Amino acid sequence: MSKTRFYSHARGAGLVLVLSALAFSPADTAAQYVQSERGSVSQTMEGTTISIDYGRPRIKGRGEPYGDIAWIGDHRWTPGADNAATLSANKPFRLNGHEVPAGGWSMWIDLEPEGFTLVLDPDSVGYHTAPPEDREGQIHIPLETREGPLVETMMFSVPTTQMSGFELVLSWGTTEIPMTIEVERTFAKPIDEEEARSIAGSYAFRPSEYTGPPMPFVVTWVDGAVRARTVVFGRENQGAFPGPLQYEIESLELVPRGAGIFWEGYVQDGRVFDLEVDVAYEVIRADDGSVERIEARWADDSLLGTIEPYDWGDATWDELVASLVDVPESIGRELEGSYGNRPEGLTRFDVRWSEGMVLVDLSWEEGRTRVDRLIPRTADTFWRWDWTDGDFGRGGWEDFVLQVVRDDAGAVVGLDAGPVGGEPFARLRRPGG
Repeated sequence: MSKTRFYSHARGAGLVLVLSALAFSPADTAAQYVQSERGSVSQTMEGTTISIDYGRPRIKGRGEPYGDIAWIGDHRWTPGADNAATLSANKPFRLNGHEVPAGGWSMWIDLEPEGFTLVLDPDSVGYHTAPPEDREGQIHIPLETREGPLVETMMFSVPTTQMSGFELVLSWGTTEIPMTIEVERTFAKPIDEEEARSIAGSYAFRPSEYTGPPMPFVVTWVDGAVRARTVVFGRENQGAFPGPLQYEIESLELVPRGAGIFWEGYVQDGRVFDLEVDVAYEVIRADDGSVERIEARWADDSLLGTIEPYDWGDATWDELVASLVDVPESIGRELEGSYGNRPEGLTRFDVRWSEGMVLVDLSWEEGRTRVDRLIPRTADTFWRWDWTDGDFGRGGWEDFVLQVVRDDAGAVVGLDAGPVGGEPFARLRRPGG
């Protein structure tokens, strides 16, 4: 025989309802419905495992979670229900930039009108009606909130991960509380600052299977990391058929793998979010210790490209990028005009210069139109890029070029269209050319 009491508190109405039940069997007890089921979320990054266990209350038409259910103002609340929410970690980590030692913690949030603060208490056992007072050993971390989609049942989630951590989000109602978790990076070997600074500088990147102009590759030492920015022309593989020529600016981190060897890490929002272990960068030094070149190699040791010191002058990064894709006005004006001797079906091939761009207006007999942008490949050859939408989104043609044709006096008389290194399939000419 046993006696169990259930208490239900209706805040604001001042009502406390007490129910008594006698002689529950073990089976009856197991079958009882728990209003706030326990939930958990766990994430492992770089050998650091962080887990949260919490009750999952529902809104159930009670109004706004923060204000009506968990009231705001001089109130310390556990994010959950019943037993306090707990956080455990097998290694130290950082939460919103604050150091958190390994171990177990109960989680509380101070709900103040001026903002929310997470309180991690070293006693991992607690109950929602008995929050701890401020005391030694607690960690207080300011929180931010943002609006999100409606969530009826409280939920902790990990929507995004990166190589060095992840985002933890507490969602309830239409309020989200995002938290940034950073863990110790074990995939990277330590690098000496002096060595890193010796690598920093301006380079030109020349991929092995590429005959265009050198691409800027700028290496810097930033916050203890070797960072690089580069411009990439390349094609995405689409099964057996390569996609159109693509153009993008990449932010990379050269992640130390061993002495003078680095992996390629992709950077987003200042952090490495993915590691390309199939590509390695090896620093080749001259006898005096200076960087002679950096070789980028695939996992099978085949050469992806060579990165050599290069003097880009005093140009800013934006000016470097523009130098790859923009055309000087003097050259653009030379190319302007209507071109005849067009391929069958093409009714218009008009070239114009506009704010650093050489654009080609194309029309066909069936009424189709397109705008191409000419991208410098060498001094007098150009790639064509579909510029109909006014951006690089549609891609271009890597193995198709336009070659400028000049007369003996150096004046432009036409454009030869054809494959790289092959015979032209169209010889476009100006009137009289």
